Amino acid sequence: FSFRLNESVRAGRFTKHDMRAIEEHIGAFVASWMAADKVAHTPLPYPYVQMLNLLLLIFVFTAPFTFANRFGGFTPAMSFLLA
Repeated sequence: FSFRLNESVRAGRFTKHDMRAIEEHIGAFVASWMAADKVAHTPLPYPYVQMLNLLLLIFVFTAPFTFANRFGGFTPAMSFLLA
């Protein structure tokens, strides 16, 4: 990528200052991407996974009770869409 930027500077499309700024922005983007990738691929501890599964189970089984007042006879359909 730097090679193409240097070609653009030689062709007069960018100044050297613009090239440095572009390279700094690309470097910041790559660093942010790597940090996000690190967070995305860090495994959760097993107790957290168990707690999340339990909370999800409670949510899925109690949500139809809150739907009953609003949707009436369509509660099973809305519950199916939720699940």
